[in-house]
Amino acid sequence: MRKTKLNKPPKLNVIPVLDAVFIFVFFLLMSAQFVDLFELHVKKPLIEETSSAEAADGKSKSFKVQVTDDKIVLTEGMNERTIATYDWSDGALKKLGERLLALKIQNPKENSIVIRPKSDVKYKKIVQVIDIAQKHYKAKPINGKLFTAVAFEPMD
Repeated sequence: MRKTKLNKPPKLNVIPVLDAVFIFVFFLLMSAQFVDLFELHVKKPLIEETSSAEAADGKSKSFKVQVTDDKIVLTEGMNERTIATYDWSDGALKKLGERLLALKIQNPKENSIVIRPKSDVKYKKIVQVIDIAQKHYKAKPINGKLFTAVAFEPMD
């Protein structure tokens, strides 16, 4: 009689597959770019609420600066009446500062300004507007920062 061999099913060797996976993970980790995220700690200014009667009388004015890539629009009041529009040239930024100074002299109790940047505006431009709005004066009638409270509001 002849002996018949029993065919055993072949076993799958997973060790080379696991070695390849571990090497792949190692190369992924080594080639990844890790980004350091920084956080700015700032104090948010509180803007006093005005009654609708004061707003209607015009006693309280709220100044807003809309910032886009190509222009700066200065508005006032609840209905956001446009006061002036400026481009990003150095002369126009100087005129913006002069106009804000004139508005502050006319409205000495107004200490806050709202900056409304569009989402695609570079931070450098926003910082330029903040610097203009918080410029420090050592002469009367200002004697300090132009606007002490700067708030931000997203532009639609």
